[in-house]
Amino acid sequence: VVKIFKERLAYVEKRVVAHPRLHMNPIKGTMYAYINVADTNMNALEFTKVLLEEAKVLVIPGDAFSQTKPTTHIRIAVTQDLEQLKEAFDRIDQCV
Repeated sequence: VVKIFKERLAYVEKRVVAHPRLHMNPIKGTMYAYINVADTNMNALEFTKVLLEEAKVLVIPGDAFSQTKPTTHIRIAVTQDLEQLKEAFDRIDQCV
């Protein structure tokens, strides 16, 4: 199971690094990616709404995990299989 999560996290990191407006620190010891969306000119809540409405991708705004509001981070869990993550990032790339 750990190997699968590491593969999925590596894929998420690769896709985020390739996106000009998304940023993140390297992932260590978790099954979540915490992604900075500040360069989209949206806060996390605005970004999550756009992704849900336009790309049909559900992510969690970082506000749920931070004392700073509004946050510029979202959180993605890598609990879906790699094919679903690929599809989600393809939709995100088209939307943002």
